[in-house]
Amino acid sequence: MSGFREHITAGIAVGTTYSVVNVFVLETLKTNEYVLIPFASCAIFSIFPDIDIKSKASKFFYLVSLVTEIWLFYLNNYLFAAILGIVLIIPQLCNHRGIFHSKIMAISLPLIISIILYAQGFINSSMAIHIAIAGILGYFIHLTLDRLVFH
Repeated sequence: MSGFREHITAGIAVGTTYSVVNVFVLETLKTNEYVLIPFASCAIFSIFPDIDIKSKASKFFYLVSLVTEIWLFYLNNYLFAAILGIVLIIPQLCNHRGIFHSKIMAISLPLIISIILYAQGFINSSMAIHIAIAGILGYFIHLTLDRLVFH
């Protein structure tokens, strides 16, 4: 059965491959953060689709979200904290293997998150592209594993 362990292992493998190809073949990633952040993006998005059920993945995301909310309040960024809080409710209103297991979400969510991070000034455009690509790869590896097991 395709569960947390299988999804995160595949995400780590694909994230590692993405980083290795970019460092040694394409020579585009030169610093540690350009290797680690896209790698993390791939690994995180490889488990993200299961946020709509009570799972290890959802517990991880909600813990990270809680810490993020506290950090946003500390920074007095109440609008972003409120938006994040509202967005975090959505997965609990969806059916498992519904919207979060769609190809549209696999492409749009990593792109939207990368754009928001770039627009808020947290990352530059190059990093946004790498996060989006690695996130899309991670998301699709999750969907692929589920399709192999459940279809």
